[in-house]
Amino acid sequence: MYMIYLPDDFQIDEEEALVQIKRHDFSDISPELDPPMSHEDYILTELAVAIEDLRTTGELWMENMDSAIFFVLVDVIPGELIIKSIECNDGYYSIHAIRPKDLKPHYMAETLKSLEVKGSTND
Repeated sequence: MYMIYLPDDFQIDEEEALVQIKRHDFSDISPELDPPMSHEDYILTELAVAIEDLRTTGELWMENMDSAIFFVLVDVIPGELIIKSIECNDGYYSIHAIRPKDLKPHYMAETLKSLEVKGSTND
């Protein structure tokens, strides 16, 4: 399981994704696409969809996608965005995103706690 921080402006580095794609086996992927596209373009498209799913739902499960695409995604997420990775022996791999909108209420609550109320006295 991976917990990541997902900034609103996060985009996949396509050059890094292409490097990672070459490290994984995609021989079992043969999508029937109209119009036809290369394996690399298909995988880049799937990675973009996965990032959008993370933005929308905050989580992504490997069981809902091709495992090689899942691991390419994990490999292209910059290390500074990975908050924690937890070993799962049950095979249920997932990515859970903490998004700016998830943090805003907590940040505001902490900020409000630190404010001092200053009033004027009429002495």
